[in-house]
Amino acid sequence: MNKKISLFLTSLLVFNLSNNAFSEINYEADNEQDAIQLLNDEGIVILRGLFSVDKLEKIHDKAVTLFNDFNQVKSNLTKSTWDYSYLSDRVHPSFIDIYTYANTDVLEIRNGRYDLAPLSKEHLPLDLVFNQKIVDLMSKIIGPECLSSYYGLLPSTPSSVEGAWHRDVMPLERHPLSLLLEYDEAAELQDLESQNYYFSVMIPLVASGSHNGGTVFIPKSHKITYNEMNKRNLPEFQPEVNVGDVIIFAGPLVHRGKSNPTNENRMLLYQTWRNECF
Repeated sequence: MNKKISLFLTSLLVFNLSNNAFSEINYEADNEQDAIQLLNDEGIVILRGLFSVDKLEKIHDKAVTLFNDFNQVKSNLTKSTWDYSYLSDRVHPSFIDIYTYANTDVLEIRNGRYDLAPLSKEHLPLDLVFNQKIVDLMSKIIGPECLSSYYGLLPSTPSSVEGAWHRDVMPLERHPLSLLLEYDEAAELQDLESQNYYFSVMIPLVASGSHNGGTVFIPKSHKITYNEMNKRNLPEFQPEVNVGDVIIFAGPLVHRGKSNPTNENRMLLYQTWRNECF
């Protein structure tokens, strides 16, 4: 099993939140300093018009083909199933199916929700989404000598169910159920923040937002525990983004994708950046 799947399976936290308030803060930035400040304070930043729409449309067409080809042979592929319930929902375990296809891994996280990663130029023309501004930003935050990244694809099919509230990177190690009661979430959050360990860059290949179940975030949740977050009743934030825009967020930030009520796939390319020196 590759490092990406291991990190996903051992780190996902599932939360049970019932918060309908939405944040009115502006999370957009047009310069590097403001972007770094928002990532530190809120855990999320939006950069508008960072990519060429024409280039992303080419990637979208290739992504659709890749995903359709997978679905055509899915029933014939061997799969494994993994439990990823941790910390906040120990009573109701969740499971994902994992397939190997075209030299990558395909995770069916929930009904209609998939994660294909890691991707290479074999799968998509990823040279079209190289962006020096993102590289410079991540180098400034993480350090150029420690940068590591990979690409993935998140298709959400029509009528897909909503995802679970989760963080992308905690806990860093898989804990036996018996030890979760003593798990020090606050200490790990502090370690992750001090090392600027993990960031995700979401690159929508179609316009994304409330109309098609775009990702919902809980700003500021990257620095506090699950219990503290519930006590504060932090507001949600669902960005309305167009093709060419970018969402960058800290790995510990709590988020989830909503159900897709449209009749078209919601295709989202992403890039993760990790501190390999941690």
